[in-house]
Amino acid sequence: MKRSVTIAAALIALTALLFSGCGGAEQSSTADTVILLVRHGQTQGNIEQLMQGGRSDSPLTEEGKQTVAKLGAALANVHIDRAYSSELGRAKTTEQLIFDENKAGSVKMGEAMAAFNDIDWGNAEDRPRSEVEAEYGPLDEDTYFGSAEDPSFVTPTGGESKYQFCERFGKGIDEILSKDIGEKGGGTILLTAHSSAVFYLRQRFPEDSRVSGLENASLTVIRIHDGKWELLDESDTDYSAIPDKLKKWRLIS
Repeated sequence: MKRSVTIAAALIALTALLFSGCGGAEQSSTADTVILLVRHGQTQGNIEQLMQGGRSDSPLTEEGKQTVAKLGAALANVHIDRAYSSELGRAKTTEQLIFDENKAGSVKMGEAMAAFNDIDWGNAEDRPRSEVEAEYGPLDEDTYFGSAEDPSFVTPTGGESKYQFCERFGKGIDEILSKDIGEKGGGTILLTAHSSAVFYLRQRFPEDSRVSGLENASLTVIRIHDGKWELLDESDTDYSAIPDKLKKWRLIS
């Protein structure tokens, strides 16, 4: 009798162990966090080839507004739990135009954060490209901003280096990810920023050849599950195809 009780107890313990390794792992898993990273729409400064950075701004053109509205329509059925943007008007206007198209009961207002402002061009800020190149040489990314891995680089224009930009942008990302949504965290975040956000993306996804640059009014999608980051889409402006992709990623039904 004693032996049968011991065997039964061992079977119960083994069953509990098996279930804790299976169902238990699922229970401790966090919900996915999805970041919808949007670059602002076309601005007048873009047309005039001005060096727009973190200390200058330019309004969206009519074409820029219309294009952002198309992106907003592609995202119309996505429930957005939280939204953030840079403090610059071109980003905040873009964010609002996306909200205007949303039909999924999402948040209607975002939080502006300096962490997501465009990179600072220093003495080249808000000047025509031709004028800047005449003074500082051909517009080469590494010459002007250095490497994201080099904290000692000093920009020729007295602006912000890639390293400095990635440091502050990354801290901003960490801050917004620390604000859990719901019981298990997760949720969908809209982040409206600038072309310089690609510096952070390259640092985050160094092996992904898709990370080259961010077009105006483009969508980049990042999914985070249990600490693992996955780049689902990058600089997408094919608005007609975006809803099908969102269904595939289960962001809309």
